[in-house]
Amino acid sequence: MENLGIEKLKLIADGINDAVDVGEKVLADGKVTTADIFYTPDAARALTKIYSGVKDLRSVVAEGKDIDPAEAVELVQILLAKK
Repeated sequence: MENLGIEKLKLIADGINDAVDVGEKVLADGKVTTADIFYTPDAARALTKIYSGVKDLRSVVAEGKDIDPAEAVELVQILLAKK
């Protein structure tokens, strides 16, 4: 169960990272226009990752309370990774 919790946290972190990437692409020109509809599939994939990670919120919260330093470093690396 513990490994499942960290895997869900990694999935959430990866989804957040993807969502930020989509946001940067959409706002690259400083505004949201209909041309940005092109990024909808990317946004949907990012939100699906986040949802998949949080749908069993109890295990995610339990792992968040019991995270060790190595796991914390791994999560930060995922969040700071540029694609």
